[in-house]
Amino acid sequence: MTAPWLYRKPAALRELPAAGHAVIEASAGTGKTYTLEHLVVDLLLRGARIGEILVVTFTDKAAGELRSKVRARIELLLAGDARHRAPEGTDAQGCWLIDDAAGGRLETALREYDSASINTIHAFCQRVLTENAFANHRLLEEELADGRELFGRAFRDVMRTRLAVEEELRTQEETIAGPWGWPRFARDG
Repeated sequence: MTAPWLYRKPAALRELPAAGHAVIEASAGTGKTYTLEHLVVDLLLRGARIGEILVVTFTDKAAGELRSKVRARIELLLAGDARHRAPEGTDAQGCWLIDDAAGGRLETALREYDSASINTIHAFCQRVLTENAFANHRLLEEELADGRELFGRAFRDVMRTRLAVEEELRTQEETIAGPWGWPRFARDG
């Protein structure tokens, strides 16, 4: 058994509601990642499991950074380094008590860290669609595609296969290609 110690919570956490959902919206460089990593730890210490917490951000880079920082914060708290402990006489109200029970919850979170849902909005939506493919009558593997690119590919395919070989459509090739300047096709014969 290790001696219980205090870790000071960030001030931003004290402003958030004790229960319910939280949305953190702020400009770049204002401490969103720092606040979110501590918010996840706060939820873990209050009894949530890592797989029950959803953290959604906008970019892959931000999601990856947040994922690694949350893990590092959990590891830091488990290490119990004296440099990170709140000074003697600190008001316990604004701190986490890191005792054996808290350590156990953090160790469990670290073991189950692969189930952490720290993703981009697109990755989260893709995961929900995949996990519920049968209920939503969807394919098991789908990917987000650019409709303009797909249309362009399909249009070029039609130009190559049908317009270049079907006599009645050859006369319309100039009209259809129009201002897009599709390349001329070699004709048989």
